Amino acid sequence: MKDNYVLDTNSLISYFRDIFKVSSTISQQALNIIDDAFNNSKYKIIIPSIVFIELFKKWYKDEEFLAKIRYDIFQFLRDKENIAILGIDREVLENLILLNNIQFNFDNHDKLILATAMVYQYSLISSDGRIAAYNNTNKVIPAIIS
Repeated sequence: MKDNYVLDTNSLISYFRDIFKVSSTISQQALNIIDDAFNNSKYKIIIPSIVFIELFKKWYKDEEFLAKIRYDIFQFLRDKENIAILGIDREVLENLILLNNIQFNFDNHDKLILATAMVYQYSLISSDGRIAAYNNTNKVIPAIIS
C-alpha cells in the first residue's frame, strides 16, 4: 500500500526552492517523500488547487516568473499519475466548517488544505506549527510531516 500525502503551499515552495530562491522550511525527510513521489510514484500526493492560488497571489512578480510556475511546476505536476491537483468540493467545505477553533487562528487557505487532508485521511506535509498543534490536540489526520 502506498503512503499518501497532501502538500501545503510552503512544502511545494520548499521543494521548488531553486525556482523561488528560498531556503526549505521542511525537513529532509519531507523533501525526500516529495522527491520520491515526483520522480518514481512511490507515494500518492494531493495538492489542493488553493495552493496554486496562493502561489499566484504571493509570488506573482512578472510574466517571466508566472511562466516558471506554469511550466516548471504546474505542468510538471499535472502529468504525473500519482499527483492529483484537486479543487474545492462539498466534502472539503464540510470539513472546513469543522475547523472553527479560534485559538489556532487559521487563514482560509490553511483550512482548505487541512480540510482536504481530513477528507482523504492523508498525512500533511507542512511546516505550519499551528496546523501541527491543532492536529496534536484534535487528531483530525494521521500525521504532520514537517
